[in-house]
Amino acid sequence: DALVMVAFDLSGPWSCVAQLERWLGAVREHIDGLGVRPGVLDALKESVQRRFAEMASRGRSQGAEAEAAPAPAQAATIPHNLGVPVVVVGCKSDAMAACEEEQGYTDEHWDFLQQHLRKVCLRYGAALVYTSARSGRNVPVLHDYVLHSLHGSPLRTAEASTGSVVDKDAVVVPGGWDDPDRIAILYDGIKTVAPDDPVESLLSAPPARKQVVADAMRAEDE
Repeated sequence: DALVMVAFDLSGPWSCVAQLERWLGAVREHIDGLGVRPGVLDALKESVQRRFAEMASRGRSQGAEAEAAPAPAQAATIPHNLGVPVVVVGCKSDAMAACEEEQGYTDEHWDFLQQHLRKVCLRYGAALVYTSARSGRNVPVLHDYVLHSLHGSPLRTAEASTGSVVDKDAVVVPGGWDDPDRIAILYDGIKTVAPDDPVESLLSAPPARKQVVADAMRAEDE
């Protein structure tokens, strides 16, 4: 059994999408280079797609926006199916409050970020969970979802089963739960820019942090 987990830091929201796309791309490239026999890889991808479809059919009538966003008749095919479950974790969700106090972030900023992240996750059939080790928020949910993804253990937390996007700092989107219509609900809160505009059109690093981010990215390349 295997699972891919990609984590990013919500205290620097301007770089979350770029980090996520970068590391998912790296994992995809690594798996493509493993030389796994086509028949084996196809079977693994079918297993991931089956779980994705099961969650889609099970969770449609239970999700936070079920009435507002009716589900399609069947789950879409995962465009970038890696052959293993993918869980994306936004760490330090408690730091979102500091961004609001120090940088003037509003609900629009968080809606804009969330819809970008969910679009990336949807392409990989990935789950998305915001967590805070400091407050403990969603840590049990993440643990529950990982055990379920790896071993098929029964889901014991409601959020891991039905999803929850009501609280901006406690987002839980199980793999297979999301779809473009549900993501589009966030568009109502995005007024300053268009939803598909680049992340940096609304989220940018403070001047003092831009050099730090650039240095970190250069160090990773080296």
